[in-house]
Amino acid sequence: MWGKPILTGQANIVINDPNGNVTITEGQTNNVSIQPLDGNSFPGNPNAIQQDISQTGNSISANLQNPVDLQVTVPVGANLNLNTGSGDIIFDGTFASTGTTQFQTTDGDITVRVPSTSAFHLDASTNTGSINSNFPNIKIQDNASGSGQSVNGVVGTSSQSQIPNVVIQSNNGDIILNSN
Repeated sequence: MWGKPILTGQANIVINDPNGNVTITEGQTNNVSIQPLDGNSFPGNPNAIQQDISQTGNSISANLQNPVDLQVTVPVGANLNLNTGSGDIIFDGTFASTGTTQFQTTDGDITVRVPSTSAFHLDASTNTGSINSNFPNIKIQDNASGSGQSVNGVVGTSSQSQIPNVVIQSNNGDIILNSN
């Protein structure tokens, strides 16, 4: 397990996992915790992920050399950039008030659950999967190639002049975007 406090400001979290599932939840503090899940951790020592994680100020990067399923707890509104090779991504939380949150996987599903009051610009696409959402104003379009779908537009309404950008890309997988 890796865990450190974010001392001041907004947290920026980057995770590159070659073939693992990544589950992100929001914590109640400014701490970040990155923990391998049982059954899919580095051979021998599950604490070996510490060598692949670095922190500079409020930015934390986890560039994993081996595939591992992760449970990650982040502060509310952290900026996220998650990339997996053949794993699923699950996010349950809120987006930062500005900036870009990015979820990418080559062969996996991406599930994003945010409050129904959320407002953000969404750019989502999948090459050979489908996009499902319970947000009422999402307009899902089929790709010209006949497989896959995409969405590009604003989700929700906001009185703020700026809203966050959310980029979701899955090459071979489904995208599920729901309010919680």
